[in-house]
Amino acid sequence: MLKNVTQSITITGESVIDVTEGDAVKQVTTETYTCRISSDNPEDIRISRSTLGAESKKVYKEHREECREDYAAFEDMVYSIQDEMLANTGTTNLEERVTELEKQAVENV
Repeated sequence: MLKNVTQSITITGESVIDVTEGDAVKQVTTETYTCRISSDNPEDIRISRSTLGAESKKVYKEHREECREDYAAFEDMVYSIQDEMLANTGTTNLEERVTELEKQAVENV
């Protein structure tokens, strides 16, 4: 018997810096951001960030301010999504919410 089914949304983003090398400009991803918000309990939120490889670390050090601004923007976005989810959580049971959404879909037809 299937039990304890949960649902969550995942939001990802990257901090990408344009780096000039001679006449060429290349984009370097300095950090990646990931957020998971539980659909069952939007209070349950996990945000993580990671730096990729030696080149990314070097570019990150040279562009810390931009990267920090990107991370702050990512946080603002996910907290806004979380706030919206919390405001729309009239029922806490996933099955009840699915039924509610189905009813809304039928009403909108």
